[in-house]
Amino acid sequence: MRRRGALAALLGVLLGGLAAAEAPVDEREAEAVVDAVYEALLAEAAPQADEVVCLVVRRTVEGKEQAGDPADAHLARLQKDHANVRRGSACKRGRGQPAVEAATGAKAVVFDIGPVEGRDDGTARTGGGFSRGGWGATESEYEVVRKGGAWTVARTTRKRTI
Repeated sequence: MRRRGALAALLGVLLGGLAAAEAPVDEREAEAVVDAVYEALLAEAAPQADEVVCLVVRRTVEGKEQAGDPADAHLARLQKDHANVRRGSACKRGRGQPAVEAATGAKAVVFDIGPVEGRDDGTARTGGGFSRGGWGATESEYEVVRKGGAWTVARTTRKRTI
């Protein structure tokens, strides 16, 4: 009986792991997850009125993680509510230097989000963080769920603050 119980427990763990397996996420859904994490980072980082927010979006392309700018349409949607958001490439960060908008020299906070991993259970996970340059950064892991047709952050796990 012990073997059967141990086998049943092992099978339960394996099947439970399958329930949370990765599922493909289309670009629109991934952008909606990024939006939810962006709002959470806005609350946490609390950008000042004189700071721009530079958004870096990480994607998995052919099995490799790549950092880049949000799509033009995605950026335009974000700018409707947050005029101070810019492409990640619009900012520069030197080692040990504050982040600034390259064109104006304005102070910046850089948000780095992604890649988005869909889960078979209808949730998504992604990393996210922010930095104002220098030697400091905050990184977290986000579990995002769909509620009432919209994605919302359900749980944040702080990975580290440097």
